[in-house]
Amino acid sequence: MKAVKDFLDYFPLQGKDEPNHKKTTDNLHRILEEIADIVPTRQKRAYDMKKVIKEIVDDGDYFELKSLYGRALITCLARIDGRVVGIIANNPIMYAGAAGPKECEKATEFIVLCDSYNIPLVFLHDTPGFRVSSEAEKAKIPTNIMVWNQALAQSTVPKISIVVRKSIGAAYGNMCGPTMGADFVVAWPTAEINFTGPEVGINVVYGQELKEAENPEEKISELLDTWSFDSSPYKAAGKYLIDDVIDPRDTRKFLSQTFEYIHVGNKSKSNRNLANWPTGF
Repeated sequence: MKAVKDFLDYFPLQGKDEPNHKKTTDNLHRILEEIADIVPTRQKRAYDMKKVIKEIVDDGDYFELKSLYGRALITCLARIDGRVVGIIANNPIMYAGAAGPKECEKATEFIVLCDSYNIPLVFLHDTPGFRVSSEAEKAKIPTNIMVWNQALAQSTVPKISIVVRKSIGAAYGNMCGPTMGADFVVAWPTAEINFTGPEVGINVVYGQELKEAENPEEKISELLDTWSFDSSPYKAAGKYLIDDVIDPRDTRKFLSQTFEYIHVGNKSKSNRNLANWPTGF
């Protein structure tokens, strides 16, 4: 019963209303001193994204939905500066944060839920792409990816996207990259944004050159340095592909100020496109 009460507390009485704004004693300008220690700079090291969420949200309190289903993706309700938000985050501790069919269904259901009740969305990226395999094909992952994509494209609530460590390939779009209707897309300084992973990309693009190299390992190291620069968030910001590169410690402050700014011109709407979206497992 307590879980039901906690869940309903995040929602308005009806779809045309906005969720209740709760006063909080948690400082909206709180500097997240511990957050840089939670996320390793090495791309292949795992960590639990739930610890990052706990640092960002009011009083470290959030309500996770479907915690045992599609565990490489986190969907939860929380508050930032007293305002209800829905959070969709990759979790690198499971499958390196790569989404499969279940994660795609989970994301779609959550986007529909939040859009139907005027709950803005936060996306926290750390994903190498999608889990594509013969089993995933049998579970219709291409269809699931596109349905997630369509739900995101038709959502009308405010959306803020933060690339925490990496966002690779088509998953960048599904996690609300700049072409998918995000109001703001920002990245941490150590983030990597690319169409494919560095090692894979180098083998595809420079495969023949590596075969002919006298010292392949040295050549790979040299190409990786170049590839890392091309994947830098500063380069993306320089081309206006993202809005800013932020200090990880200012993530909470950035979100609270940005939602306040977005909220002024984005009041509750009656024509939520996803309110009648067919849902279910």
